[in-house]
Amino acid sequence: MVSVDSTNEDGIWNSDTEIKIDKYGYVIKNGVKTKEFWDGKILSELSPKRMKVRNISGDELVVKIDSKKTTM
Repeated sequence: MVSVDSTNEDGIWNSDTEIKIDKYGYVIKNGVKTKEFWDGKILSELSPKRMKVRNISGDELVVKIDSKKTTM
């Protein structure tokens, strides 16, 4: 799962855009199932402030996104 928060820089997570990959490799965009494979991109209408990546075992990585640099 890859999720983008364009609302908050810290604190409570607001998932503005979310991509999940099902067990067959198809993409679920914001809860809507598709028959597309993920191309490695996540698009958001607003400028993202942070991004969350969660693997199949539940481990999470949150990355703050700055317009000048990216930090972990």
